[in-house]
Amino acid sequence: MIQTARKMSPSIGTEGTILLEGMSVAVKVIDMRQRYGTVDALIRPLQGHGEKWVEARRIQVSDYTAVS
Repeated sequence: MIQTARKMSPSIGTEGTILLEGMSVAVKVIDMRQRYGTVDALIRPLQGHGEKWVEARRIQVSDYTAVS
C-alpha cells in the first residue's frame, strides 16, 4: 500500500512507546517516510537524546495501535 505524504503527516508529532532492546521507551514521531513498501518513522525519546528510523508499525500509541 502506498502512503502519501498527506496520509502520513497526521502521525508526525504523535507520542507513543516502542520496545527497544527489551526496554519500553516513550518517543515522539518527528518524520515519516515510505521505504520499499514499508512506512518508517523517525523517532526521538521524550527523555534523553538521539534519533532512530524504525518501522512505524512498531510504535504503540495510547490506544495500543501502531502509528501506520
